[in-house]
Amino acid sequence: MNWDDLRHFSALASAGSLSAAARMLAVEHATVARRIAPLEEFLGIALVDRRGRRWTLTVEGERIAAIAGKMEAEARAVQRAADGARSELSGTATISAPPALAVQRLTAPLVELQNRHPHLIIRIIGEARISSLDRGEADIAIRLSRPEDGDLTITKLGKIVFRLYASRDYLAATTEDNWRFVGYDGALARAPQQAAIEDSRPVERSHFTPAVWRYSRQ
Repeated sequence: MNWDDLRHFSALASAGSLSAAARMLAVEHATVARRIAPLEEFLGIALVDRRGRRWTLTVEGERIAAIAGKMEAEARAVQRAADGARSELSGTATISAPPALAVQRLTAPLVELQNRHPHLIIRIIGEARISSLDRGEADIAIRLSRPEDGDLTITKLGKIVFRLYASRDYLAATTEDNWRFVGYDGALARAPQQAAIEDSRPVERSHFTPAVWRYSRQ
């Protein structure tokens, strides 16, 4: 069995479409399709249903995809173990973090880390969404809420204090019952600080302290 064929099929199963799998692997979508055919021939079963404009997994394809996903995760674990065993760090480490946190708290210590290990390339992705470490979107993710699922190593880094601010003129002209807040929408609507605002109307406390969590693949 060719591992690259299985890897391309696993990407299709994870991404949900040929084009998305191609973007994940940085190849042409025709390459993904071409890799799946010999895998099906080797296994002697149909893994995808090619009828219609969108490929879907067969029942057998779903089973093989689940196994392939575990194999891919174990392969990445082997690489991480080897990377950790070397005293001189090298390669590329991708860190996902909220944009403001990445700028204010991560830049300086990561520059110091890279100075100690000049062969290490550090990529910082400022994003609000939850990165999928299982799909290799990042190696380490820092978030303001604890991940609920996934085979992850999770470390609580500390707390960040958020406070509510208003001008003196606004407070003088507006009663507490009529206070209005500037909050988040879209991807940040479920952020801890936004949830605290929603839960504390009318405001009973002056600040709240969501925790900061770092998580990485096992």
